[in-house]
Amino acid sequence: MKFQKVKSTTISDTVAEEIKQRILIGDLIAGNKLPPERELAEQFNVSRPSIREAINKLQAKGFIRKVPGGGNYITDDLGASFADPLLELFANDKNAAFDILELRFAVEALSAYFAAKRATKAQKENMQEKHDFLLKMHKEGGYEQEAKADVAFHMSIAEASNNPAIVHLMRNLLNVLEVTISSYFHESTDNKNVRLPNEHSEILEAILNNEPILARERMKFHIAGIEKRIAELRYEESHNSEDLSRKDNLTLISDETQAYLLENTKK
Repeated sequence: MKFQKVKSTTISDTVAEEIKQRILIGDLIAGNKLPPERELAEQFNVSRPSIREAINKLQAKGFIRKVPGGGNYITDDLGASFADPLLELFANDKNAAFDILELRFAVEALSAYFAAKRATKAQKENMQEKHDFLLKMHKEGGYEQEAKADVAFHMSIAEASNNPAIVHLMRNLLNVLEVTISSYFHESTDNKNVRLPNEHSEILEAILNNEPILARERMKFHIAGIEKRIAELRYEESHNSEDLSRKDNLTLISDETQAYLLENTKK
């Protein structure tokens, strides 16, 4: 019988792993500055050299970037290698918007479901704050400002799912989501996206009330509706039947689900 070798773990390895996990689950946000070494040393109850070594390891792995004289920051391009090809696809393929919506349909439905089950009080407050700012941008901001606020709201839901894989995937999609949502707003007219604020509010309500199934179905309804509106808008401009080909691709809400939504949505 053979035994596996025991891998020794240094203090800096432990600290680096803890910081990395905090980044992956969204507690430490891309672009934000890390606390000073002295503060981190106090929080971890370790020496400053151990903190410094941990940060160096995270920098080598691409999680941290050092700004000379400015401190250490969570790198804001963790998803660049994933997002850049998608952005190129979006620019060159008119159906890419639908492809991305299919991905969102799957991931964000789960995101809303788990957020309704697991969100902490602080995460609920964050979602409410992002939602209120989104409503403000819908009324007062331009397309780009509203798109950024829209993405921030959806990202707050992903973070509240407390699933590191979902958070990491959504963070990798940030730039893609901003571009696709902004493009949708550009395509729409004022009366075409009037339902979006209501749909966002309904999703948030279900999450805050800890109703996971309702939150999941409302998110599915929201994203399927975007797909349908994009297809209809394109058809209005082109009168090409091919532009309607994916109109009902995500409208997979069964009679049972429709009944559930009607029964559980407050009048």
